[in-house]
Amino acid sequence: MPNQYNRYFINLIACNTHCTINGKEAIGRCKIETRANNGKIYIWVQNLKPNLYDIYLINANKNDVKIGELKVDMRGYAELNFDFDAENILNTGININDINVIAFTLADKKNEIVMEGYKNQKIEWQNNFKSKINENENKKINETNEINEIEVKTNEEETKINTTNETFKEIAGKINKELKALENYKFMSEDEIQNLDTKKNDELEYIFQHNTPMSPFQNQKKEIKWVRLALKELSCLPIDSWTLINHPFIFSAYCKNKHMLLGKNISNSEYILGLPDTYQPEYKTLMSKLGFVQFKSCQDKKAMKNDYGYWLMPIYF
Repeated sequence: MPNQYNRYFINLIACNTHCTINGKEAIGRCKIETRANNGKIYIWVQNLKPNLYDIYLINANKNDVKIGELKVDMRGYAELNFDFDAENILNTGININDINVIAFTLADKKNEIVMEGYKNQKIEWQNNFKSKINENENKKINETNEINEIEVKTNEEETKINTTNETFKEIAGKINKELKALENYKFMSEDEIQNLDTKKNDELEYIFQHNTPMSPFQNQKKEIKWVRLALKELSCLPIDSWTLINHPFIFSAYCKNKHMLLGKNISNSEYILGLPDTYQPEYKTLMSKLGFVQFKSCQDKKAMKNDYGYWLMPIYF
């Protein structure tokens, strides 16, 4: 299917205790989503020692691609969003479907592996990865030594000319690569974009059709239908479910009320997530940051302090 949607999660675990803080185990999560050739990766970690880390994706053939750097703050927290071509990550020819490992290394010491996670079964990859890193480092050292030897043999004026010529070559090479990449870039038609915007998540629709119907609001709008939702089912929705499930406020509200809501506006097929709670105005900013943009009282009136109702989050595709 040309616009098929896939999503999966990878748990990240620490494999270097020297890179954790406060005596706590470093933990993290990676979410990978693809629709057609468009891919997105979201990475979140905590309890990792403040530093700069390189992030690698590795396939079963032990080919790797560095997708970026992760800067961990003083709290030990960091997150990264990365968009990519699902069939050709960063023009390496590596397909996201073949990726099995995600790994972090220290940026200034690339053969020191800090965290790892596996999409499928665990594979032995570290020895091969470290060998390649060492080979690359040795190659850089040799290249540096060769350049130094050439510079010693030339006079100051020749060195300036050579340096200038090399700079022009590098610039021309970069421009040529960018032009070739632009020639191969596949632009979407308006119809393709519209199709991506309107295609809905099959898992979400399945939940709506099979879960228990609810009538949470007085005089509720007829075009909006509601069903009961379990906390674990958040992982089936196109949202950052990992953050929500592990957030203390969300978890506490769910434990008190034993349910959440999933709503669907049948007039435009928009979906809404609802979290039951008693309204406290001081939590409005916190809930807004989590994506819950409105509190609706179960009674047909403006929400007042301690009113029972639901924090509501629109679900976007």
